Amino acid sequence: MQYTEDDDTPAASVPDERELTPVQRGALVMFHLMHGEGLRTRDVARITGLKVRSAFDLLIAMSLSVPIYEDAGVWVMCIERETEEKPAAFVRAAVIEGEVLGLTRLYRAGAVSAQYTVAECDRLLATGHCPDDLRLKLAGLRTQARNNWQT
Repeated sequence: MQYTEDDDTPAASVPDERELTPVQRGALVMFHLMHGEGLRTRDVARITGLKVRSAFDLLIAMSLSVPIYEDAGVWVMCIERETEEKPAAFVRAAVIEGEVLGLTRLYRAGAVSAQYTVAECDRLLATGHCPDDLRLKLAGLRTQARNNWQT
């Protein structure tokens, strides 16, 4: 994942950046994502009043604590709900899969450190709800980050 917008100007017709606090900006973005909207970085800039680069930084920061990720330029929320057809274990595995995907992309983009990546891999591996295929992906990512951390 890389920042690909070519300018750092505010998007058109946005409120003054000082009108919203950082918490309000994050909550506004989460509101849109929780309602199933996919948002481009420019969309986030428009609704929050931030410059495009600042909107990208906001999304990266949010992705460290909530299961959102960027896919082909569109930020989406990884949400699975428990139903009769999808038991809780399936839902937990889907959420962990989203976390693994997000962590992998953030690490490869250089948005998080090797140390942070190792710690997050350890946390996810310790949950007890991590399916075997994701355990293998996490172990590989952890090894890669650990090797880069020590060099």
